[in-house]
Amino acid sequence: GDVIEGVLGGLQVIPTPGHALGQIAFYQPQLKLIILGDTMMRFFGLRLPLIPATMNMTQAKESIRKLCDMDIEIACFGHGEPILQGAGDQIRAFARKLGIL
Repeated sequence: GDVIEGVLGGLQVIPTPGHALGQIAFYQPQLKLIILGDTMMRFFGLRLPLIPATMNMTQAKESIRKLCDMDIEIACFGHGEPILQGAGDQIRAFARKLGIL
């Protein structure tokens, strides 16, 4: 719930544990932009973080499911190209594919 002021008009800190225990994402609601880090990857479509490098895959999936409730248009990843349009729809489709939505 913290906000980082002065960056893109303020970034909300969103907890997204799973890949790492204290992992976070940054959300800018006016731009509908989320910076996901390693919450998920984008290589030939959206992917879960790598299993050997993920502390708790159940938590990682719950973090992805939580994103489905957010108004997201643009998503940036730690690994892979950004989604510049319709990111929320793509994240929800991925969550349905995983069976978590």
